[in-house]
Amino acid sequence: TNPLGSKRVDPNAKGCNNVSVSGDIKAMFGAGGAKLKVTLLRGDALAKRNPFVVMRLRHESTSDGTSSRIKVKSRVKVGQNSPEWAETFEMDPLSSWGDVLKIEVRHQKTTSGEEKIGGAELALACLKPPPHEQKVTLELSGEGSSGTITIATVVLPRV
Repeated sequence: TNPLGSKRVDPNAKGCNNVSVSGDIKAMFGAGGAKLKVTLLRGDALAKRNPFVVMRLRHESTSDGTSSRIKVKSRVKVGQNSPEWAETFEMDPLSSWGDVLKIEVRHQKTTSGEEKIGGAELALACLKPPPHEQKVTLELSGEGSSGTITIATVVLPRV
């Protein structure tokens, strides 16, 4: 069976760095499964100041066809367009290497509300095989977006 479901990830795709992980997560990590540890390192040349990051891990269950999301949010870095966060988040459980980490950089307005600066996606199949940590710099996309976000990722067994 294909652990990526119907979605195949091209190891030559942007962000994959010629790496593609496959295999059953439970077979690799045991019945407890796995989790994704993401450290938000920094943003560079962001279009606005007062940025924060929202990360969502979208995964689909191959057994019943449902999907769910895990969502985490960083602190706002006031007055900075090249912030350093050094915040670590653990997102679990991982369901397959077909899961996608969606990253959205937002701007906290000083009066009220927020607006999107840009976003990026990282297919987990593009990560180095566990237990290697991988640093990834992603270029933000979207209307009026600019800059990059750098994260470090590692897949770990769930305990």
